[in-house]
Amino acid sequence: MTVLLWSTSIITIALFVHVCMWRIRLPKRQTMAILYIFSSTTIVGLIALSKYGNIISMVGVPTPESISEYLHILIFLGVLTIGYIILYPGFEVDVPTLILVNTIAQSGTNGIEKEKLYDLVNDNILIKPRIKDLLTNKNAYIDKEKYHLTQKGILMIKIILFFRKLQRLEQKGG
Repeated sequence: MTVLLWSTSIITIALFVHVCMWRIRLPKRQTMAILYIFSSTTIVGLIALSKYGNIISMVGVPTPESISEYLHILIFLGVLTIGYIILYPGFEVDVPTLILVNTIAQSGTNGIEKEKLYDLVNDNILIKPRIKDLLTNKNAYIDKEKYHLTQKGILMIKIILFFRKLQRLEQKGG
């Protein structure tokens, strides 16, 4: 229970810091900023917990008592951070399915014409934001009007293709 209590507390603080910083100024490299915020919060939280754990436990709040509990908290926070980083692009860019569903919902009981819906989903929504993300996150670069993958981009695609192969999924697709 102690691990869950402190992991939840620390991740909540990290989410709060994340939201506050985004409201002040949106960083260019959002994924790296999230990783920095969550890692820093985890480290500071665990150091504070180890230093002030005795004081906190005096008021009746359970604190970690062994290195293994601190390690469990660290692992749990690491997994939550990775999960959030994986999910974040869904919040960051317009997801085609969400755009379609939202547009249909806004049309109300009248519905929406098929052609109007098809016109809505174009390269500005599907392709250009993703290319911009690849460049911003340094997964690709432009040289002489041609896109190329960086070493980071090559590693990313190798990992994705490995897991797709592992799951016996087709090599194409998203």
